[in-house]
Amino acid sequence: MRPDVPSAPAVDPAATLLLVVGRNNWKRGSRGLSRVVDELGRAGMPVLRYESRTGDTRRWLDERAEPWLAALPAGWAALPAVRWLLKLGLLAGRPSRWDYLFARRHEVHHTGVAALRRFIARQHGRRVVLLTHSAGGIAGAMAEDAPPLLCHVCFGYPFQHPERPPEPRRTEVLARVARPLLIVQGERDEYGSAAEARRRWPLSPAITLLAVDDDHQYDALGEAEIQALLHTIKAFIGLAPAGAAAHPPENPD
Repeated sequence: MRPDVPSAPAVDPAATLLLVVGRNNWKRGSRGLSRVVDELGRAGMPVLRYESRTGDTRRWLDERAEPWLAALPAGWAALPAVRWLLKLGLLAGRPSRWDYLFARRHEVHHTGVAALRRFIARQHGRRVVLLTHSAGGIAGAMAEDAPPLLCHVCFGYPFQHPERPPEPRRTEVLARVARPLLIVQGERDEYGSAAEARRRWPLSPAITLLAVDDDHQYDALGEAEIQALLHTIKAFIGLAPAGAAAHPPENPD
C-alpha cells in the first residue's frame, strides 16, 4: 500500500453516516469489504446499506424465481428467455413493482444516480461518507454533488468491463470529481489495476488511487493488510490522527 493517502480533518463518528452502495450483482458480496464496514461501524459510525428501488425489485425477482428455475430441467433453466418469462409472470401479480420494467432499461448502474443523490441530500444534520464497490462507485462519483457528502471510498472501481470495449460513461466522471475520492484497487482487478488507471484515464486531483494485492472481489486480503487498509481509510475520512502510518509495520529482524 502507498503510505501517502491524504488525511481528512477529524469528524464526529456518531454524526457521520457510512452509506454503503454495493456492486451490480447483489449475489456477489465481499468478505474484505464486509470486514471494513463492520470495523467502521465499531468505530461509532452508523452504517446504512443503500439499495435502489430497481435493485430491490431485481433482488426480489431473483429470490422468487430461484425455486421455480431449480424445478426445471437444467437446459430450460439456463435459457434467458425462460428466465425472463418467469420473472414477467412474477411481476404480473405485483403492480407496485411494474415500474421496474421501465426503470431497468435506463438504470445502467447498480443504483439510479438521481435517486442516490436525493437520498444523500435527505440526510439532514449529519455528514455522509460513501463506501462503494464496483458499479456502486460509478453512481457514487456521479452523485458526489449532494450537499451532505463528505468523501467517498470506492473498492474496485470498474474502469473497463473485461468483456467489453471501453465505455466512456464509466470513466468520464473521474476527471470531474471534486470531493475527496479514495479508490482502493486490486493489482489483479480484471476491471483495471491502479497502474493501468493512472496510465489510461484522466483523473481529478481529488482522487487518490491505492493499490492492494487482490482482485475485484477483495476476499484475499490478509489480516495485516486489512488492518493497514482500515487505518488508511479511517485517516482518509477523519477517524484517525493525520499523519499516522498507512502501511503495516515491518517485521523485526
